[in-house]
Order: sequence, then structure tokens, then C-alpha cells
Amino acid sequence: MAIMVIAEASYILKSVDPAIESTPLGEKPTENILKQLSDLKQALRPLHVPATKIVIDEFAERLSGSSEYPATFFYSAKLFNEILETLRRELKSTKVFVLDSAKARYYESEQPLFGNEVALKFPSLSYEIAEAGNCLAFARGTAAVFHAIRSLEGGIMAMSLCLGIPDPTKGAERNWGAILKKIKTEMETRWPGSVEKFSGEGKTFEGLYGTLAGLQNPYRNATMHFDQIYNVEDAMHVFEMVGGVLRKIASRMDENGMPRA
Repeated sequence: MAIMVIAEASYILKSVDPAIESTPLGEKPTENILKQLSDLKQALRPLHVPATKIVIDEFAERLSGSSEYPATFFYSAKLFNEILETLRRELKSTKVFVLDSAKARYYESEQPLFGNEVALKFPSLSYEIAEAGNCLAFARGTAAVFHAIRSLEGGIMAMSLCLGIPDPTKGAERNWGAILKKIKTEMETRWPGSVEKFSGEGKTFEGLYGTLAGLQNPYRNATMHFDQIYNVEDAMHVFEMVGGVLRKIASRMDENGMPRA
């Protein structure tokens, strides 16, 4: 976009009759060039090219009448060429990352990545879920899994609160194993028999507990060790799996465990 704007303006100015190239720009050409400079600066916004932006600002200042020397056709053509050369030099030291179109929807998504219900009932997880999506977009598989698994802790805490288990105060009590153990104990107290376990609330919590306990060793615990690396395909699998679990939890309760079981 930026190069197209510069090239178009340069072509127009270079094709001007040499007889008038030292003539000050008229009102209409000035308006057109100022518009092109504005478009150019907007196109360059994501890039760290400060020198190029300084040249653009100086050019715009000259055209806007802030300078005592009015811009001529020749001067304008020269400035556009200077912008192009400055940009070319700066881009040599600038890295530009292009997102895979298939993954772009995960980057700073305007739509809740795990659905509206999870976003509404678990607002405290918005950062972790968004970061998991951003890491997926940039093919950072291990980082995506890390954030996705961290978001599951919100679901486990919600289950604990929903069952009336006091919020743990000691650090050692906040790990998955300790919380899941307390959840299991409370479930066995509330729904001790097979009939209770596989009907109503008992069935709901049995299913959620089984899923979370099954994820603990192969994903949660493994992710914490540096020798575990996830490629994008693995990360996508975990991301979708975590989203499914959180949607199931959100269909029953919010992050505060409401309504209580």
C-alpha cells in the first residue's frame, strides 16, 4: 500500500511538463498530495520507520503553508523520491511478519474465541484465552498450549466454588491435584452411589471432573516441563479441547461457581 502511494505520486509528478516543474503547486495538486501523504502515513503506522515519517511530516508541513517557501512540482517529486529511499533503507533493518490467512482469525479476534457464554461468564479468563489465540496465529505452539491450559484453572476453581469448597489460601493448595482431590471428595459425599453419580447434577460433575483429571498429567503437568514442545497442530488440538471443556463448564456455572450445586 505504502509503495503504491509513493509510486503513483512520483509517476504523476515526474510526468509534469519541465516548463512548469519550478512552478508552485496549485490548490488541487496540493490537496491531492496531502491526501496521499496522509494515506501513506496510515499505511506505515504498523512499521517502525521513524525517519520516513519525519520526511513525510516535513513534506506535509511545507505543503500546508507552514513554511515560507511554497512547494513546487520539482520539490514535490524530489521529496517523494526521498521518502521512497528513506523507507527502503529503514526496511532493511525492519522485520515484517505476515500471518497465515488460516490463522489470522485467532489474532486479536473481535469474536470470543471460546464463544459468547464463556466470555460472559468467565471474564477473568479473557487475557489467557486471547493470548492463546495470538500465539496460535504466530505459530507459537508451546506458548499457545501454556495459555490455554492456564485458562482451565478458572474452570476448576469455578467447580470448586460451585460445590461450596472454600477458596484455598495456601499456595500448595492451589495446584490442580489438590483442588481436584477436594472436588472428588465433595462429589463422593454428595453423590455416593452409582445412581446419583450417573444422573442429574452427579452426572454433570462426574463428566467435568473426569475430563479435567484426564487433562492433568498429559497436558497441564507436561506443559510445565521444558522438554515438552508442541507444534501448531498439537496446539490447535489442545486449544479446541480446552474451549470445549470451558464451554461445558460455562453451561452450568460462572467463574464464581454460581448457581451453587
